[in-house]
Amino acid sequence: MNAAVVVALIAALGSLAVTLVKAAIDARAKKRERLLVEQAELRRYRKMLLSAVDDLGNRINNIRNQDFLLYLNAVDRRDLALSSTLFRFGQYFGWTDIYREYLRLNPARDTNMVSGTLIQITIVFASDEIDQGESFDELMLWREEQDAIGHLMRQEGEVPACVSFDTFIDKYETRYFRWFQKFADHLESVFAHGKDSVRLAKVHQLLAKLIVELDDEKTFVEFGDHGEILRPNWARRSQYSLSDSGRPY
Repeated sequence: MNAAVVVALIAALGSLAVTLVKAAIDARAKKRERLLVEQAELRRYRKMLLSAVDDLGNRINNIRNQDFLLYLNAVDRRDLALSSTLFRFGQYFGWTDIYREYLRLNPARDTNMVSGTLIQITIVFASDEIDQGESFDELMLWREEQDAIGHLMRQEGEVPACVSFDTFIDKYETRYFRWFQKFADHLESVFAHGKDSVRLAKVHQLLAKLIVELDDEKTFVEFGDHGEILRPNWARRSQYSLSDSGRPY
């Protein structure tokens, strides 16, 4: 083999090696970029779900501990108090639906703690063994009802989102009334009888657990020296346990 052929062969092998190395580097870069995009998407969905959890947890705390439902006696605030409360429940179901769909499409991004707590909350809403009394299904929403509300709360687009409060109000009678009517009646019953709902208390506690699990960047929840939740206040209040009678200590 003459020298020219050898030189050409070496050059070709060198070029191939450079090409293969560059391809490997590009592949790793694309994989890293894809991972960063997926992580950013997951953070976005978790933050939006966290925001919905905070809104609902705060309202449930106000109902249980701050007599929020007294607004149902205020003529000028009654409708807004009720509709905004229903919206916060709907918003939670909406973002839960979006988050679960994202995890179905991206199973590798699943987090067992968050998914497990979401399932617990679903079960508490759907159980007919809670708050048994004159109405065995007080504030009960079966899984199908939760799914229906969550689906209707979605605002489809390039990036999934939940409908705004004004859209919820505008379309309440035609889209949401059939799913929320009985639930709204039960909220008024809780107020009328001046009792603490065991279902709301359990959801309250689970939402506090969920918000800790969602705050993976440790920027939203503040803890005390002994690991107790200090902020947000509604989550701190959820730490009060229930007595055997179902009422908070």
